[in-house]
Amino acid sequence: MKKSMAVLLAAALFPVMAAAQTPAPKPAEAKPAAAVPAQKPKPAVKAAKKVQRPAAAVQVKDNSKTLYSLGYLIGQNVDFETLMLTSMEYKQLEAGFADAARNSEPKYVIAESTADLRVFAEERAAVRTASEKTKGEAYAAKRLQEKGAAKLASGVIIISEKEGSGPMPAATDTVKVDYEGSLIDGTVFDSSIQRGTPAEFPLNAIIPCWSEALQKMKAGAKATLVCSSSAAYGDAGRPRKIPGGATLVFKVSLLEIVPPPPPPAPAAEKDAVKKEEKKDEKKDEKTGK
Repeated sequence: MKKSMAVLLAAALFPVMAAAQTPAPKPAEAKPAAAVPAQKPKPAVKAAKKVQRPAAAVQVKDNSKTLYSLGYLIGQNVDFETLMLTSMEYKQLEAGFADAARNSEPKYVIAESTADLRVFAEERAAVRTASEKTKGEAYAAKRLQEKGAAKLASGVIIISEKEGSGPMPAATDTVKVDYEGSLIDGTVFDSSIQRGTPAEFPLNAIIPCWSEALQKMKAGAKATLVCSSSAAYGDAGRPRKIPGGATLVFKVSLLEIVPPPPPPAPAAEKDAVKKEEKKDEKKDEKTGK
């Protein structure tokens, strides 16, 4: 880039420098007055007026959508919901962003502010987590009053909507389900129903709420699960989807218990061993062993 700029500057300055270095023409030698015939003065020629033409309009591209998108993408990298900023705090944040974008000197020592930022984020997260737990407890108490609701030892609430007629899964089983997960305000964060494809999960590798509740359901059953944060994603939550301390609601249909894959047939194992032995024999023949 610097080299290109140097070339452009040199090209622009070259005519000026060349004109400055060209020697001026020598003045004509003066002749005696008698040798020069007198001439009538010529009428002065009026200079032609220059016509001022309007400058071509500069086309300025509207980049508002692009720049807005850039700001939006940058903003997505911060969990602002957890920080719970006020209007004044947003203005202070924007001021820091603007100074960084303009490469201005920071108003504060950034190294010290970074340590403060961690404390600030932790404090705000703790406040929001406590708020989520309080709202979740009130919501769970209300749902427990519904018909068919039962509370398990862990605090998980199962609201039966349809009884199943199949077997109950064990803790080590894999189940096939259709489900939709939402926050208590109805915001959906995950749904196999919307994707149009049932999901399969091993019960010993999912959140405790599911593992415990599905073992109480028979294949073919349908129920709503109300899961406290302690039986779901805890105080950490899942950033940008599930707040820390959030109570979750799952609508679950237990379609079936997925049968384990059958063990390989003994004959197939023997055939596989024989094939490997033949490969080894061919290698030995090629190497002369």
